[in-house]
Amino acid sequence: MSGPSLTRRAFLKGSGALAASVLTASAAVACGSLPIGGGGGATTITFWWVQQFTGVTGKENPKTAKPTDYVDWLLPQFYKAHPNIKVNAQVLAFNDMRPKLGTAAASGTGAPDIFYESASNLRKYAFLGVLEPVDSYLSADDLKDFLPLFVTQMTVQGKKYFWPLFTGGTALVANRKLFKDLGADNLLPTNDDRTWTFEQFQQAAAAVTKEGHYAWGLGLADQPGDYHIHAFPWGMGAHIFSSDGSKYTFSSPEAAAGIQILADMELKSKELIPGTAGEHWADLQQLFLQGKVAFLAGSLGTENAIKGAMKAGNIASDSIDLYPVAYPSKPPIPPQHYSEAGGLAIWHNKNTATVAAAMALGQFMSSTDQDKHLAIAMQTPPARASVGDIFADDPFNQYVAKAAQKWGNIDVLQLGYYDLRQVTLPMYQSIVSGKAGVEQALAASVQPAQQIIDKLRAGH
Repeated sequence: MSGPSLTRRAFLKGSGALAASVLTASAAVACGSLPIGGGGGATTITFWWVQQFTGVTGKENPKTAKPTDYVDWLLPQFYKAHPNIKVNAQVLAFNDMRPKLGTAAASGTGAPDIFYESASNLRKYAFLGVLEPVDSYLSADDLKDFLPLFVTQMTVQGKKYFWPLFTGGTALVANRKLFKDLGADNLLPTNDDRTWTFEQFQQAAAAVTKEGHYAWGLGLADQPGDYHIHAFPWGMGAHIFSSDGSKYTFSSPEAAAGIQILADMELKSKELIPGTAGEHWADLQQLFLQGKVAFLAGSLGTENAIKGAMKAGNIASDSIDLYPVAYPSKPPIPPQHYSEAGGLAIWHNKNTATVAAAMALGQFMSSTDQDKHLAIAMQTPPARASVGDIFADDPFNQYVAKAAQKWGNIDVLQLGYYDLRQVTLPMYQSIVSGKAGVEQALAASVQPAQQIIDKLRAGH
């Protein structure tokens, strides 16, 4: 889960309330009698976590909460069950952690024993052979309890490689109040799934681009969040990868058609904010909060972040009416959204005691009680059916969760999805800035993208 949409974390960061991105929290406990570690001594493991919410429950005051609050709360509970395991924990930002993991995979040193990551990258590391399978630590009840989406995403070449926790989801979110103010609310989809065609979306976008307002913007200055842009070529039927993941297939008429819509919105109809090629998603979020853009690249955390801004007095309580909808698509192609599990993986280690200790932490954090705590704090769908429906009284998140489970695009799970950002992001920037035509830019992306895929599949 690495998206830029308006999560509580992103909003706090944008307002300057987020603390430093890298903090360390270590804790030691007395030795116990568990066999892990041998000889009665404590087994020490390193744990890399990415801050997913504020405080312990996601509801703490961001001015006083620390990035390490959740880990500080979690570990004493873990130590009660495993008193002879010591966990040296670091709370990192994705942009800090991912280069470290890449270096560790290449060099064979410097890796954590257990870490949090999104499924696409975890699947990549499993393919590269640097992760320990979790199969022998999974019970039959675990496999029955983990929802099918998670079992699919944690499985690589017949083995399971991480302890699933939750899944991320996205939707295109409209400020229905702005649409009403501009006399265009009748153009938003109202069918049960809130699906619409590209033509219907373009009509709505045109109707709200007036009086100093714009329909939307693209955060092309950031790497995370590209799936909001991919949704347009995906919605035309394009795929970044071949079905077996071995070929880059994005240079296609379908991809060109979807991307051309975004290029025309910026360069011709002027429905995207000017200079969107250089914008950050956080900037676009602020414009949405200010009522200057009608659509937001939203996620499961969007509603809580908006409510938090209203409660803090940053925006008026009646200024935004959130209305999540599907990304547009060309029938009979269904909408294409981002849906990706997040979980805990154990780095390959010849020391079986270290592996067993790391597995114990993964198993503990993915238990029903801990999974429920994380799901509620993050407002994300849990990995376990036993957690139940945490969105029973929450129509906004019910919709976004349904979109994630129903319309998730398979490209996200292919080996190299995130690595291809170094090709696709500059491609999108060149297109929407008018420096290259759509077909020209897509054709130019083929060779470098295929080289990345080939290199990864060769184990480099």
